[in-house]
Amino acid sequence: RAMFDYAPPGVEWLLDIKTTTDANPDACVRAVMKLGYDVQDRHYRDVWKAVTGEDRRMRFLFCEKEPPHACCVVELGGETDFIATKKIRRAREIWAGCLSSGDWPGYPVGIHTVETAQWHQEQWLERETVEADFKAATGHDVLDIARKWQSPEGLDQERKSA
Repeated sequence: RAMFDYAPPGVEWLLDIKTTTDANPDACVRAVMKLGYDVQDRHYRDVWKAVTGEDRRMRFLFCEKEPPHACCVVELGGETDFIATKKIRRAREIWAGCLSSGDWPGYPVGIHTVETAQWHQEQWLERETVEADFKAATGHDVLDIARKWQSPEGLDQERKSA
């Protein structure tokens, strides 16, 4: 299945529109890889060629949901297409196997033990360090400061000083 957002006649590309909270080019690259848009790119171009006989390039228009609705146009490079072609080939093999066997495997059965990812551990330990440094420097816990600042009295003091 392929649902083209925009395929204007007489041009060399297809366009798919993606709404996002962040249209920064780096965020768009992360979205492409995380959400499988590389596979979508390859699949859509294959479908287009099968239907029309035309080779077209694919572009993604990432548009932010909030004003000022910043946009970024992304076209995937050759190395990305190389890997996406491998991914789509394997996906089609799996699909064909499932269709012929009638077996549609899911996730492994059983209880799966999850360990905290290294990056998450590091993030938490960094937070503890920052909070400990704050407490050593001020003599106050950051949570106590936050409670005081967010209390009605703290808010009144903030308004008076503004």
